[in-house]
Amino acid sequence: MEDRRWRDVGLDGQRQSTGESIKIANYNKWTWSGITEIGTYAMINVPSAGIHTLNIYMHQDGFRLDKIALTTNNLWVPLNGGPSESARSIIKQVNQSGYELVTVEAEHYHYLQKVGTHGWEPDFKSGYSGGGALRVLPDNGTEFDDTASSPRLDYNISFNAPGIYYVWVRGYATSMEDNSVHIGVDGINQGIADKIKISSFDIWTWTNNRLDGTEATIEVLSAGIHTLNIWMHQDGFRLDKIILTKSSAYQPSGNGPEEQWANDLGRIAGHIDDTMLFSEMGTMNGNHAYLRMDVKGVLL
Repeated sequence: MEDRRWRDVGLDGQRQSTGESIKIANYNKWTWSGITEIGTYAMINVPSAGIHTLNIYMHQDGFRLDKIALTTNNLWVPLNGGPSESARSIIKQVNQSGYELVTVEAEHYHYLQKVGTHGWEPDFKSGYSGGGALRVLPDNGTEFDDTASSPRLDYNISFNAPGIYYVWVRGYATSMEDNSVHIGVDGINQGIADKIKISSFDIWTWTNNRLDGTEATIEVLSAGIHTLNIWMHQDGFRLDKIILTKSSAYQPSGNGPEEQWANDLGRIAGHIDDTMLFSEMGTMNGNHAYLRMDVKGVLL
């Protein structure tokens, strides 16, 4: 059995001895480790508040890395897949063509939740904007009316102002069996943007119409960062882009406006997401160890 361990963790391009030789003891399964080769807590020293760069250095090839967690509490131990990733990509509201708009590329989600065999998968139906689109698969005629149990996508958005926002969806449907989707905010289906439907088939098209004939809207209760939620209603539905606007007069066309990020980190994360759309998950095989790290952080 080969020993696979990750040797060094550093900060801002500098290795730190307290973050070296983080060792994994269990093989052939994903596991958390926050202990070094000499039995001490793996730690990094963050000298100041603000933005820093976490560095990961290879020691042995063949090692697989899934997630890193940093904490100031040396008693905390992550379980299973660990907590959700901290907000790294925040989409911002900007003035475009005279309208205050939030534009979201579907593939740039912050979090994805599958339910059973159903989930949002990369899709490259010709005519998409950005790096690709998403489709709910498998397409076997399943519907989810209850958003609490539906496959979900989350997006971090910085809103300039509270209020009612009109929701536009760019999607693709082949029939009435795969032409609708639910949208909400902060984990709540407000009942005013669920069952958004597409009426034109076999073409990418914009819509803000719900099955009951009303316009789709969401209510944002305060300025600042909120989470836009998208839930599956009918499987087979393709989603390309979402636009939120406070103007009832606005109507998108073509591919719509470009997505805007709140910072460079979000923009970089978006590019990474686009690249990962073309990647395939490998399977665990052979005599390898798998690690989810738990690094204790020290703040001065």
